[in-house]
Parts: sequence; C-alpha cells; structure tokens
Amino acid sequence: MEIRKAETKDIKEIYAMYDELEKFELNLLPKKLRDAQIPWEKPPKIEKVIKGRKTRIFVAEDKRNLMGFITCEFESPPGNPNYKEGKFDIFVKSKHRGKGIGTALIRTAEDWFGGKKCGAVFMNHYAANKNAIKFYKKLGYNVISLCSKKLL
Repeated sequence: MEIRKAETKDIKEIYAMYDELEKFELNLLPKKLRDAQIPWEKPPKIEKVIKGRKTRIFVAEDKRNLMGFITCEFESPPGNPNYKEGKFDIFVKSKHRGKGIGTALIRTAEDWFGGKKCGAVFMNHYAANKNAIKFYKKLGYNVISLCSKKLL
C-alpha cells in the first residue's frame, strides 16, 4: 500500500468513494431523518482541492486501486485569523477497513498539517458512528462537540 497525493486521474474514483460514503452516512441517521431525504452535503470540488495550495487530498493505493482518501483543509476560529487548525474528512472502502489504511491516511494528514504550522487537527463525524469514534480515540482524538437535529 502507498499513500500519495491525489492526482487529476483519481477524480472519478474519489467521487465514486464519496457516493459510497453518502450511502454509509445516510444509514447512520435515525429512520425519521433518512425518510425526510435531507440533502446530503455535497463533496468539495475535487479538482480545486487537488490543485489548491491550502488544500490537499491523499489517497491510499494498492496495485493501482484506490482504497481510501483523506481531504485536508485549513480553518481559523472566528476572531483569530492567525491561528490555523486542520480539518479533514476521511473514507476507507468497507472491504479495506481494519487494515491500517485509515491510520496511515490520518498520520499522513497530520504530518502535512504539522508542516503547515497548524495548532490542532479535527474532523466531523456522526455520533452514531461508534466504530469511527473508537478509532479516532485510539489515535488520540477527543470528542468535543455534538450536533442535534430536529425536523420541523
């Protein structure tokens, strides 16, 4: 397995993984929210992220097959534009989970963010994704906020 910077040739496959991610995350929602068909957050413009100076996508590849990806971008807290935090989104195809791919992707992103002088790194995830929470805690992450939603 190799972790490398994403290239334009990877765009189609990254979007396909976003489709798989959407299905996975929709299944984490309570039935009431799933049935409401709330629009899912669209993936970023992969082309822009790949070519950006302040963004990056890394992919995990094995024998020319992509197994997962991690997107990286910067955010600054309101009122503190000189402080940067790294935000990432990660996805590993279900058949490749539990093999160290997610850990390798996160470590690669952490190294990249560290080189960009970020003070912290974070990601958003669903509260119902217990396996992800356990995985992130194992890597030293702490859950610091939750979001609650109610249909009107």
